[in-house]
Amino acid sequence: MKSIRTNILLAFSLCLLFGFHLNGQSLMSIEKKLTCFDVDGRLTSELQALIEREKGCTYYEPSLIWHISVTEAQSEVFVLDITMQSEVSKDHKYSGYFHLDGVLFLVSGPFVNELFKKEEEKILEFKVSTAEIPDIEDFSTWVYLYKDGNLSLKGEYPLPCD
Repeated sequence: MKSIRTNILLAFSLCLLFGFHLNGQSLMSIEKKLTCFDVDGRLTSELQALIEREKGCTYYEPSLIWHISVTEAQSEVFVLDITMQSEVSKDHKYSGYFHLDGVLFLVSGPFVNELFKKEEEKILEFKVSTAEIPDIEDFSTWVYLYKDGNLSLKGEYPLPCD
């Protein structure tokens, strides 16, 4: 019985220590050279509706970064996986960015000419955590298919807004 209590106290102490380490994690600045995109009106309309939905949620913060991960499923058929994150991944290769309604969107994956028009390159500065183990985040996700000039929602996994 004493060893069980000792193990529980040890586990609790480690959790507290680990928790304080994560909560007190330091940030560092990184710079990424990214291309600014002008976004197609169809995609803009869809994203505007998603932003409005998320703004009504208690977990939503204007500082969240939206990420659009593009994958080419077949020749000229693209899947867009859209979600949010609290910070950029320092080693991830983003292909570009744009702002919509005060929200920063980062794009990664192959370039889709019909959806994104390249504008100027800029260097953006981000604050990222120096922790080796990142915090686990869970945000709403939407999956769109872009094929033959049509953008269609194929799946959505919204978090409850309570």
